[in-house]
Amino acid sequence: MAADDIKDPRFVSSMFPLVATKGSVGFDSIRRDEIRKLINSHLKMLLLTNPGEIISDSSFGVGLYSYLFLLENEPKTRNLKTSIEQQIRTYLPYLTNFRVVVDTTKVLEHKIAVRIMYSITDGLTKDSVDFIVSDDTTVMITSDTGTESAVTLGEVLAERY
Repeated sequence: MAADDIKDPRFVSSMFPLVATKGSVGFDSIRRDEIRKLINSHLKMLLLTNPGEIISDSSFGVGLYSYLFLLENEPKTRNLKTSIEQQIRTYLPYLTNFRVVVDTTKVLEHKIAVRIMYSITDGLTKDSVDFIVSDDTTVMITSDTGTESAVTLGEVLAERY
């Protein structure tokens, strides 16, 4: 095996989408101790990609933006949580211990909030990430401490955006 074939054990992956950063060679690498960053990036791609957008797998993605112009009581909106859970089980099988909370109470204002709480390595590290999607922006909120948020999703949706 050539020396070039040995992968650097410090890194897990590169960030997607690829982001050119000062001092890097075209991408921002994710270190093994920043695994939360990689998981949150995967969750963001899963939630925001529309089904059918990836040609090689037309089933991939939740298409969260497509829910913004539906009513709160429509069957598709009521099944959003189930859809997210199924996508995580299918495409992110390494997240075996997770919980999804969805707030669609502001969907008439074209806002939806999703909180995904998960554990890494058999419950040793718990984390949560919030996604606030509106018709003009997406905000991803992560805690700097790596702990679950004590603020309810409704409070995040009502107060911040």
